[in-house]
Amino acid sequence: MLSSALEPKLARLLPCDAPVTASIDEVSQASEARFAAANKYWQSRSAALKSEIAAVEHTIALEQSRTADWTRDHADADQERTSVDAHVIALQRAVEKAPSLVDAEKQLRALAAATQQTAARSEARESAASSLIEGLRDVLRADQTQQNSVGAQLRSVAAEEAAYKEYYAARTARARTECTITGSSEPVVPASPRRTVPKRTSPIKPVAPPSASAN
Repeated sequence: MLSSALEPKLARLLPCDAPVTASIDEVSQASEARFAAANKYWQSRSAALKSEIAAVEHTIALEQSRTADWTRDHADADQERTSVDAHVIALQRAVEKAPSLVDAEKQLRALAAATQQTAARSEARESAASSLIEGLRDVLRADQTQQNSVGAQLRSVAAEEAAYKEYYAARTARARTECTITGSSEPVVPASPRRTVPKRTSPIKPVAPPSASAN
């Protein structure tokens, strides 16, 4: 608002009037305060995003390490389940020849069911970890996109600030040049026209002096 009103305000002043420089300085200082606030805001956003990106990257690294362990657990559980299932099949065949092994078969079947549940839990945990990592990567990409946008805003603010500084410096130099050209710090006041008072004419006509022949 101050910037848009500057030129109309200066147009009403003489080049050497003190308010000319004061007005330019006022707008320049307000501009500096505005850009300082903008820079502080975007730098704060940038710092927050950098911190968040670092935290997300650290979490992804941890989850990837855990997922590797869970993948191994899942593989071990599958291997154990396969082994127990093979023993169950073999024991079933043995029960046909030795009925006394029925209780052992039941216990082995219970163990097979437990290994199946363990393998299922390991698979679900591994799948959940993979989904979590993918979600974190989405968050990371979004944060990085915002970080790039904030960087662009900071560059834009810096360019605009440089342009305004250049403008106010040029405007101050122009005001000084105009003052130097006019060479006067006092406002020029046009001279008032002199009043002319009309001569009064007497209503009585002067009488001519008597001539000598009248004597």
